[in-house]
Amino acid sequence: MGRTCPLHRTTNCPASCHSMKPYDVSPDWMPGFRHEDWVSVVIPVYNREDLIVEALDSVHRQTYRPIEVVVVDDGSEDETGEAVQAWEDSNTDEDGFEVRYLYQENTGGPAARNRGLRASRGAYIQFLDSDDLLLAHKIERQHRRLHEQKVDMVYCTTDVLDAEGETIGRCGQEIRGTGIDVPEYSWHISGPLYRRSTVRELGPWLESLTGNQDWEYCARAKLHDFSFHFDETVGSVYRQHDSGRISNPSFQYEYTRSAEKAYDHIWALAEERDRLNKAFSGRIARLYLYRALEYRCHGFEDEARRCLDKADRSPVQKDLAWVMIQACKRIPHRWWAQLLLQLTHLRSTLLTGNPD
Repeated sequence: MGRTCPLHRTTNCPASCHSMKPYDVSPDWMPGFRHEDWVSVVIPVYNREDLIVEALDSVHRQTYRPIEVVVVDDGSEDETGEAVQAWEDSNTDEDGFEVRYLYQENTGGPAARNRGLRASRGAYIQFLDSDDLLLAHKIERQHRRLHEQKVDMVYCTTDVLDAEGETIGRCGQEIRGTGIDVPEYSWHISGPLYRRSTVRELGPWLESLTGNQDWEYCARAKLHDFSFHFDETVGSVYRQHDSGRISNPSFQYEYTRSAEKAYDHIWALAEERDRLNKAFSGRIARLYLYRALEYRCHGFEDEARRCLDKADRSPVQKDLAWVMIQACKRIPHRWWAQLLLQLTHLRSTLLTGNPD
């Protein structure tokens, strides 16, 4: 008798479903802190010789000290390493500010973040992508809030800028404590300041994901019994551009497949922690539906059916999304999926709160 799959509730699901690695929550995956009061800023980078300097400048301008910056170069083929070294030579001649540069073969952002975490020594953790920025008081303000509120993590609002530097949106919302909060993208990756103990308990970033890894990490944190505090002030900047971004509006099979895997992981963890309810299930169902439509529009019918089955497996409310799921299962035609995706409101209806 095969293993009963928690996602499909059957022993007859694809073998690939069981290839998901469990979360490694062993306490030794990440060492304890060696420097009390230090904040470790972990920056993965790949081919960003121009932008990494601006990210480092934004950390150096922090009003908080002490800080260590752990830059993990994920196999860059440009002059990223030289740019970091030149910046370090010019900017780290002070007490309470250190930069360490680590190089690895190209294995992806999650692996680079995990290496940075293992190498870090601070009692607090701040993630920053190499093309994004921290505002000057971000760490100081959140470090103070961590202690005032006695919580596991504090997160802030993040401004979203387009390629011309114009503000086009804002990311960050208060967690309301309902099931629907879990699948929502409540903060940008640069938004939180974590206690080190929180990150250790949360476990490493999932290295099997090529996209949606920050959504998965955010959702996973909300499935744990951590305490949160939302700081409504803007503390970081997310810059949209075409250089090296996984998030691309055009269809990419690997990205859509990775998003589906991320949903699988969060569903399984929610079930394990007895956190499934109609609000959560309905939200995840909409995400699966959107990916099913993407697959079908581009000719991947087996994948589309798989996502529709996952969307239809839970006790969701019989709302518009439920009607669309049933319709898509009964009308397996590409033109129908294309028509649904062309509806101007559909994308926001299905993906509200979820990064693309």
